[in-house]
Amino acid sequence: GGRRRRRGGQGRNNNTNPDTTTNVPAVQPREGKDAAGEDAASSQPSTGRRGRRRRRRGGRRGRGRGSDGGRGEITSNHSGQANPTELAPKMPPPSQQQQQPQQQPQQQQNTEGAEGKAKKPSFMSDTRVDALSGMVSRNTSRALAEVFGFEYLTEIQAQSIPIALKGGDLLARAKTGTGKTLGFLIPTVEVITKASSPSATAMPIKALVLSPTRELAAQIAAEGKNLIRFHNLRLGVVTGGVSKGKDNTLFRNRVDILVATPGRLLDHLENTSGFKERCGGLMVLILDEADQLMEMGFQREVRKILSFLPRERQTLLFSATMPKDLRDMVGICLRQGHSFVNTVKNQDTNRQVEQEYLSVPFHSHLHALGYVIDAATSEPNYKVIIFSSTARVCGLLAEFFGRAYGKSKKVLQIHSRMSQGKRTSTSTKFRKETNVILFTSDVSARGVDYPDVTFVIQVGLVEKATYIHRLGRTARIGKNGKGLILLNDNEFKGAMRVLSGLPIKPSSLDFKSGQAHPLISRVLSIVKLEHQKTEASGREPQGLVKACGQAYVAWLGFYNSNLRKLGWNKQILVEYANEFSQIIGLPYPPKMLKRTVGKMGLKGVPGLNIG
Repeated sequence: GGRRRRRGGQGRNNNTNPDTTTNVPAVQPREGKDAAGEDAASSQPSTGRRGRRRRRRGGRRGRGRGSDGGRGEITSNHSGQANPTELAPKMPPPSQQQQQPQQQPQQQQNTEGAEGKAKKPSFMSDTRVDALSGMVSRNTSRALAEVFGFEYLTEIQAQSIPIALKGGDLLARAKTGTGKTLGFLIPTVEVITKASSPSATAMPIKALVLSPTRELAAQIAAEGKNLIRFHNLRLGVVTGGVSKGKDNTLFRNRVDILVATPGRLLDHLENTSGFKERCGGLMVLILDEADQLMEMGFQREVRKILSFLPRERQTLLFSATMPKDLRDMVGICLRQGHSFVNTVKNQDTNRQVEQEYLSVPFHSHLHALGYVIDAATSEPNYKVIIFSSTARVCGLLAEFFGRAYGKSKKVLQIHSRMSQGKRTSTSTKFRKETNVILFTSDVSARGVDYPDVTFVIQVGLVEKATYIHRLGRTARIGKNGKGLILLNDNEFKGAMRVLSGLPIKPSSLDFKSGQAHPLISRVLSIVKLEHQKTEASGREPQGLVKACGQAYVAWLGFYNSNLRKLGWNKQILVEYANEFSQIIGLPYPPKMLKRTVGKMGLKGVPGLNIG
């Protein structure tokens, strides 16, 4: 019997712990596991001759066959993660399911009101999940009930799923954290499983999900893995920051659903033998966080990717906002007569987030941030995210406050200058832990689901759409949260013009100009001491001094691109940049390469240290 089943398309599992072979990086899968993190079904001992044979086979025979006879699989291109031929872990038998800890669902079904009455979060609908039973397969219904444990659909799910199941193109607008991922994954899985005619393409990629960031791609893949657990489908992930060799290993096997970032996907379409032919069998294309795809400058890549894909396909485009460049892309991606779903009301930001601003003199900026963090971490089980405008500034702030707090507070950082492996492991730590601070750039601003974030701090000038998305990391799934934007007096007027119309109130924090934070003062003394040692030795800057120099250049570049918003000219920009260098502990502006100055259009502007 086992031999016949293997011929039916089941790959062998060469790892006796199925969890370690299917874990998607940077995401904690929502599966029923015991405290040790092992799949409960595989941890039950088998007895007798039959059990011994099963153990010797190392778990080759698939378990947890769905009601339609399928098996869900996931593949990953990340080292130490899923092998392309290995299986996703299965649900335990019914007799064991009651012993499993209750899973934490992706979406909170209700919250308690002030008088103890159940209060439905604004993004939840009155549509029960079982309303889909006549529209979706038994295997999908089983995953929603047993794996996700949902009772009701969110508004975006209730409105988008029935439309997408009909096969037409869809433009859907919904805030992050409201269930968009399942809103496009459920109809996608149904469309590709119900296709009656086999594709002429060998091992076609039937569905493609485009994600703007690696972290969001990993999260989508984890959600997809849970959804296809009882289906005979395979899901793969390809992103930048990972060896293409691992991607090629992935492509040796069947991949039904592929989640990808634009740059890596285009690379494969242009350079990987046979890959574009496999995409010729594409049935569904999804663009998730489409507005961010545009904001991050992926218009060219998206247009090129579309040129490789078949015109006869279904396209689902999900976005939180509708900027002009995205509206232009809609005409290219979607067919005429496409449907439109909008669950974003007039309220720009989540009404459950208390929003404040704090504007301080520039020379007090770093010290003020210290006091804001102290206030944000004063409550038990805090989870704080601090957003910076650039990766280099983010890294410097993380280094500053990591040294300032030492072992008294856990400080993490994620930004684009880090390796993908480091970003993945840090993301997992932040997701799992409490009483932790995360310094990050905008790689964490969209779509990434960090549970129970209590406070979001934004440092410096920010675009309105980005402000809203950053703020969306807290008060998710109906919970409350707080947000504060920290500005210096030089940028305050311009920044608040950009954010006009949002319910941002002055901060209640009692901070006085010139007030020094003792821990920050200590770190600034270390910077000055290290700078003196560097000058005395004649060596190139290292450590904190090097990080300060890189942050200076990054700060200068960011604000150089926002002069019009702030009403500055280039001379004022350089003066403020040089003040920034002193704020972070340097006695004078660090040296800049001549070509860097030229690229910024700052040639001839006095005050720069060119060398």
